Amino acid sequence: MRKTLLLLGLSLCLILPSAALAAGQPDAKDVAQRLQVAQEYWELAEVRQQIMDATNRISTQLPPEQQKEFMKQYKAFFSDKRIESIKKRWVAMCADVFTAKELKAMVKFYGSPEGIAIRKKMPMLIQGNAKIIGGELSEFIKQEQARMAAEKAKEAAKDQKAKDDKAPAAKKDKADDTKK
Repeated sequence: MRKTLLLLGLSLCLILPSAALAAGQPDAKDVAQRLQVAQEYWELAEVRQQIMDATNRISTQLPPEQQKEFMKQYKAFFSDKRIESIKKRWVAMCADVFTAKELKAMVKFYGSPEGIAIRKKMPMLIQGNAKIIGGELSEFIKQEQARMAAEKAKEAAKDQKAKDDKAPAAKKDKADDTKK
């Protein structure tokens, strides 16, 4: 579950909220501007480093004898060519999601001392959030499992009582049939 939460956190950091899609089709000039600013944001967001950091965190969950090979496979998988492909898709995604004005504001903010500090602290926020929410969800799931098990046991007891109630009547009917 911890690996899943880490991957989810990475995804959330990389993708960013995408609820604010621009209405209509932007013109070629706007698209070019969006792509250019999205590339600036790629560099500022240090996406490649985020991928490496997440992979390092995942590797620490493996047995020590598997960590070195895991990281070796990571380096082979995330070659420069693959990173360029990821960058191209990521930049295009950002340019589709955000307007040029929004992207410029993101670059301005995340390039500021406050934005840099927030970006550095975001993994701690996501990890803390995952612990709190994950813990609460785990507690809820345990509670629901107990409730459902009790409900199932109650239903099984009810079914057994119904069977037991029918059994004496069936035996009496059978006994009456043999007397005739």
